[in-house]
Amino acid sequence: MTDFETTPAAGPGQPMTYRQGTVVSWNEFTLENEVNVGGTVLRNLPVLGVGDAAAIEAGSTVGLMVAGRTMAIIGRLVIPGTAAAESAITMLSRQVYSTSIDASGATSSATFGDLDDAVGPVVDVDIRAGGRALVMLSALITYEGDLGGFMSFEMAGANTGSATDLNALAGTALNADIVTIYDHGATRVVLLTGLTPGRTTFVAKYRAVSGGEVWFDFRNVTVFAL
Repeated sequence: MTDFETTPAAGPGQPMTYRQGTVVSWNEFTLENEVNVGGTVLRNLPVLGVGDAAAIEAGSTVGLMVAGRTMAIIGRLVIPGTAAAESAITMLSRQVYSTSIDASGATSSATFGDLDDAVGPVVDVDIRAGGRALVMLSALITYEGDLGGFMSFEMAGANTGSATDLNALAGTALNADIVTIYDHGATRVVLLTGLTPGRTTFVAKYRAVSGGEVWFDFRNVTVFAL
């Protein structure tokens, strides 16, 4: 096993060449790695192509940029139309979780809860070691007069949390014409940090601004595990 020297040599630029290696071990969160290059296992090569870090795993073939004694991983080598290509796309998509309910549901409760038609949307998310998630909420909110509604979310599992106005999208028209019906299409994006890694369930919750009935259509919850 060789600890690779990451400090480039002093002096003018050097010619670049290309090699390939086979990943022996890979940590997608810290980028620590072991790569077999021509029969020698090198430890912790620098990584240039960090965008596909989640798609690299033990056994992956990676491209290597070589300049003098400096060597760096430039990304996973994937042949289009192969099982490896399908696997790479699947692994990247595991970071995005999304569920929709298009039907109309209503509530007249001033506290957060479920609508009268269904619970959710609900998404189960694998929170990564970085402990961050980007939550996107969207809905068409319909109400009459000076009412309105809020859509938020609660968490259960590795992370817990109640639905709050702070994390909610809102459709309101306070002091509006009380006989007019309003439709608000809205989206809210919330960045959560400091989460505990592990399976976490996100459930959409809803409330009305006051005692009047509010309808929610085309509800969607999308979570990006960062």
